[in-house]
Parts: sequence; structure tokens; C-alpha cells
Amino acid sequence: GTSPAAPVAPQLLLQAAAEYELVGLPFAELEPPRWVMQGSAAAAPGNSTSSGSGGNDGSAAVQHSVQLLHSSLGLEPCIAQVDLHPASHAAAAATEQTPARPGVEAQGLGTSPSSTTVDQAGITHVRVWATSDDGTPVPLSLAFDSRQVALQQGSSLPAGAPCVLAVYGAYGREDGLGHTAARAALLAQGVVCAVAHVRGGGLLGPAWHEAGRGAHKTAGVQDTLACARHLIDAGITHPRRLCLTATSAGGWVAGAALNTGHPLFRAAVLTVPSLDVAATMTDDADSFHELGDPVADPAVLSAVRAWSPADNLPAPGVLIERWVAALRDPARRTSPAPPEPSGASQTPALFPATLVRVGLLDTVVDYWDPAKYVARLRWQLAAAHAAVTGQVGSKVPAPELLMLVRPGGHACFEVAEEEAAMCAFILAHIKG
Repeated sequence: GTSPAAPVAPQLLLQAAAEYELVGLPFAELEPPRWVMQGSAAAAPGNSTSSGSGGNDGSAAVQHSVQLLHSSLGLEPCIAQVDLHPASHAAAAATEQTPARPGVEAQGLGTSPSSTTVDQAGITHVRVWATSDDGTPVPLSLAFDSRQVALQQGSSLPAGAPCVLAVYGAYGREDGLGHTAARAALLAQGVVCAVAHVRGGGLLGPAWHEAGRGAHKTAGVQDTLACARHLIDAGITHPRRLCLTATSAGGWVAGAALNTGHPLFRAAVLTVPSLDVAATMTDDADSFHELGDPVADPAVLSAVRAWSPADNLPAPGVLIERWVAALRDPARRTSPAPPEPSGASQTPALFPATLVRVGLLDTVVDYWDPAKYVARLRWQLAAAHAAVTGQVGSKVPAPELLMLVRPGGHACFEVAEEEAAMCAFILAHIKG
């Protein structure tokens, strides 16, 4: 048998992680330990099961170790096994058994206007801060390959580069910070990959989550628009080179952001998104903690319906007004325009080119949720386009709204061919 395991104190975990410089690593995604071996029968280095420093009772010394997963926007995941046994740290170092760790050149982090790091793959990571409508600073993580992106003069920031802005902002989670094959392909193509850490997520702790859930859900929408405006105002990208992406519950803020601020975006990709929130939340008990219980409090349903993407699609008249405003925008005429993809129209579209990816067998977000959104939006866009072309001719580009359905569940698009198709859609619209 093995000796009973003593609980590993949280401070020991943090201390061990700090020794290997994993805690505080810029933009690192540190998941909870996957395996904590608190009662391993393996003897510590230098100990014996029968004699020696481990004692003469024949019992094996107990080792405490933890495996930490590190992944970033530019680096593939790696796992470091950290031995928490104080006596074995020196022995492990002497025998060169300490795990390798990702190296970075850090230049300071915090709430400064800009913080920069460069990882082992040569990908530059920048943390900047956008300012939301209520004055709240919103962290924004950027990753780009400086060998593929032109930089602003006297700055480490990209200049008018194609950019993909990812957002989630729900359940206190920060999806999208880890390495993916699609992100690696986009970085290699000179695309800036950005993650908006809006309220409702968990980057800045529980209070940040609370500030973006329930009655405060629209704060995440405003934060998303603020991050998009910051990318444009800072010269990092251009409205004709910015794509918004979201997955699952990230569709709440992304869909609402497209409804209210779509001139900021050239394209959007929504993967298994929840969009018809007001109609489906009464059957989704998991959303009660995040949005409230509409059965116990009818006011919750009214509040959700006020921002639910499927219930607030812009009317044809509103789409036309925004299109005219985009044509008259002085910045559009004075700022240098990026090159357009081959055959693309110079005239702004009525709505961002949108790809909605749906899992037919999805039990987390039922397929009819995004399908209803697509059907409603398609009607609105068709009516607006018919009205505009009837007055100004056929030079107005037809809206692009695609729904891709696959016979799979919530993760059916996490395969190479689907990721490649998504990258092709994005590059066709934002890269010249």
C-alpha cells in the first residue's frame, strides 16, 4: 500500500509555478492542474524503499507534483511537471530533470498603455487597453508576426494590418487565448490575432465577470465595440480589414455588437453561436446563473429581449442609413484605404460578410437557434439591398450571409478541414 497523502497547500502550487515562471507569463492560459499526484508511491530522488534518507521502515517517500499546461496565442501547448517535494527540488536540478519551460522576453506587464513580449516562435504579443463607453479600461491582447506585418513608424504596433478580433465574455471564462491551428495559419499570413477581454469574462477576476452578467450583460457588448474602435483608431487595422469571431455563448456579445456597430467590421464568423437568447433561455438552466431566471423573475426575460441578437436585428431602413453614413464618412475618404481582395467592390456593404457555422446534432446550442437568426437577417438584408439598388443601381455589393451546417455536435468544427475553410473565408474578405 501507499502512505496516506497530505493535501497540497495552494500556496505550494503557486510557489512551484512561480519558480518555473509560469504564473504571470504574458497572455498565458494556465488551466487548473490536470493531475495532482498527492500520494505517489514513487520514492523521491536519493531515497530508498528499504533504507537511506527515506527511513528504515520500508515505506516509500511521498512526492507531491503537479502538471501545468501552458499555451499562448503563438505557442503550441506544452506541459511542465513540477515536483512540489521540497527535498527533491535540489536533487532534480542536479540531475537536470526539471522540465523545460516556454521562454519569453518580457518588457513589463500591468495596466500600462502597451506591454510587449516576444515568444520563442518569434510571435510578438502586445497587451493594450481600450476605453469603454463608461470609461472602464478593457484589456485587449494582440499577437502578430512582425516578420509578416508592417509596423507603424516608431512603434511596435502593426500598421493597417488585417485583423481577427475574438470575443467570448461569458461564464467568467477566457476562451480563445490558447494556440490553435487556425490562428497559427492566420499569423503566418500576416493577420493580427486579437482577443477582447470584455466584462463577463474572467481575466480580471470574479468582479470582472459580475460586471458583465445578468442585468449588466450589455457592458460586454460596449466593451467589444470599444476594442474594435481602439484597433481602428490606433491605426492597427482598418474597418475593411477587421473580422469579428465568436463561439457558443460568445455569440451573445458578438451578435449584439454586429447589430449596433457593424460598420466597424468587414466580416464575422460565428461558430455554434447562441443568438436567439430570449426564445431559448427558458429551456436552458445553465444560462440562469449568467443571465438570470426568467421563470422566477419575468423582468429578466424583458431585459434579455432588449439585447438578444435575433430580436434586435437592424431594420432595412436602419441598414440603409448606416450604409449612407459609411459612404459619407470623412475618414473613409481621407485615410489610406487598404488594398481590396481581387474582384471586391470598393463600395461598403450593407452588413459584414457573415459565416454562421451550425452543428446539426449540437445539444449545447440547438441548430434552430442560429438558423432563426440567419433567416431573419437574410430577409432584412434582402429588403435593404433591393431598396438601395432600386435607387442607385447595381453597384452596391450584395450582402454575404452563409450558414454552414455539419452533422455533428458542439465541437464539430474543431477539425483541420473546417478550420481551413474558416481561414479561407476570413482571408478572402480582410486580406488584400
